[in-house]
Amino acid sequence: MKYSILFFISGFLTVCSVFAQQKTIVPHQIESPLRFPLFLSGNFGELRGNHFHSGLDFKTQQVVGKSVYSIEKGYVSRVSVSPSGYGNALYIHHPTIGLTSVYAHLNGFAAKIDSVVERCQYEQESFAVDLTFGPDEIPVNKGEKVAISGNTGSSGGPHVHFELREIDSQAPIDALPYFRHRIKDTRKPDIRGIALYTVPGKGAAERTGYFPLTNTKNGRKILREELSAWGDVYLGVKAYDRMDSTTNIYGIYSVQLWVDSVLVFSSSLSKIPFDKTRYLNSFIDYGEWATNRSFIMRSYVEEGNRLDGYGRVANRGIITIDEERDYHCIYALRDVYGNKAELKFTIRGRRQEIPEERIPEDAVLMSYDQENVFDRDGVLLEIPVGALYSDLWFEYGCDEDSTYYSDVYRLHHRRTPMHLSSKLSIRIDNDVLPDKSKYCLANVAGGYSVARYRDGFLDASVRSFGSYAVSCDTVAPVITPLAPDRWGTNGTIRFRITDDRTGIRSYRGEIDGQFALFVWDAKSATISYRFDRKRVKRGGKHDLVLVVTDQCGNERRYERAVSW
Repeated sequence: MKYSILFFISGFLTVCSVFAQQKTIVPHQIESPLRFPLFLSGNFGELRGNHFHSGLDFKTQQVVGKSVYSIEKGYVSRVSVSPSGYGNALYIHHPTIGLTSVYAHLNGFAAKIDSVVERCQYEQESFAVDLTFGPDEIPVNKGEKVAISGNTGSSGGPHVHFELREIDSQAPIDALPYFRHRIKDTRKPDIRGIALYTVPGKGAAERTGYFPLTNTKNGRKILREELSAWGDVYLGVKAYDRMDSTTNIYGIYSVQLWVDSVLVFSSSLSKIPFDKTRYLNSFIDYGEWATNRSFIMRSYVEEGNRLDGYGRVANRGIITIDEERDYHCIYALRDVYGNKAELKFTIRGRRQEIPEERIPEDAVLMSYDQENVFDRDGVLLEIPVGALYSDLWFEYGCDEDSTYYSDVYRLHHRRTPMHLSSKLSIRIDNDVLPDKSKYCLANVAGGYSVARYRDGFLDASVRSFGSYAVSCDTVAPVITPLAPDRWGTNGTIRFRITDDRTGIRSYRGEIDGQFALFVWDAKSATISYRFDRKRVKRGGKHDLVLVVTDQCGNERRYERAVSW
């Protein structure tokens, strides 16, 4: 066992079936992870902030505490415990089928697993751990109870997040085909609207952007407005999938766009490696999501987009409107079950002057296929190769602001995504803090992050454009005891721990001078400890000490005598 603490594209693209790489598996050979009818609150490939959803979210009847079972014979290969993200997560290798099953947001593990995890937590004196195991350490049988469902980590409600991954690559695949016989779906996808975009300097339209659909008297959906354009344009579609017996909305599995009976774009999402999941920001209209939190899937592939899952893509999805006629378009959307929704519409070719590409004054051209370095007025931004999806006219501004220890640097704008982290250095004009470790980076739109002081500069890593400045974090976290008068009677100690700047880095609780395993739930900002009779003697008073430290090293200490 090993453990550690957790503190394109032009022409045509061919998509390969992920299941061709797996051993042939009859669906009924896979055990259900739950012992009641399966319903989904989320599906594979669903569009999320900065990533595609990597699994299936199984509903647990709106409660925690349901038994979770192994889908197949295998062995526990990994257990992770974290206050955010997957929370309590269990990974089981199934060598006979070449897959790893993952169960996340759990409340706890089966006894034989839990005892190992708890022992490691006390050995490492840390709640958050990431443990790996060999084939002979924790074997499990098909249908064996392995965990209890919950709502831990970044979960938004009780459910089990379930994944299937290829053992060798650990790339997630769509698990729904393995459960089709257990989950009914006869409903087709729901198309909500179309988006029209022009290629700068090469296309024109009377109006671009989002065009919602409207229902006719006979129940058909049509565009409310006419689309007209000239030159090079591309399209996008906003849609959700639906399933029987639920009101949830889901992600779309397959998109096809036909123009004058020619397939110009197709995509399907059946396998999304983790190192490709952030390409979602190019798959969608990122500016629309950043501004309105609305997902529009673009039928267009940027030069720097390396997402797997595109099928036939002609000219990167760009449509050339060069005749004054109607161009007949069809969007065909499908789910895993083959349920299909179609929207027929036209783009009217209307000859018009194509405006020159607008290049902002003083903007700097950055190329997607090379490193870009911007160095001016006390700020240095180094953008690595692969961080941009297409060439960019970089816009810059600098403003004085006495609120910060530096000027405020406007580094482009948040409507443009950044795929990889970039190095940012800012000169500290008012370098007055005696303890340099208390400087931090402020994102003016909201949020603070740690950075490293270097000879009058602050060095940081950023993964989004925006306005940045140097700030500080000199205030220790806040520790709030919750119902302390009841700690002795109910046997559970609870605190709320918060920090309004750089956030909590670590905490340590002790009972009578010995490490105490406090459970941290980041989303509720609470930690809790239940007295353990194996480690704490019942009867009398016990000395409680809690120390909480933020990312800049500010520390808060709480002490109290507790009767139990």
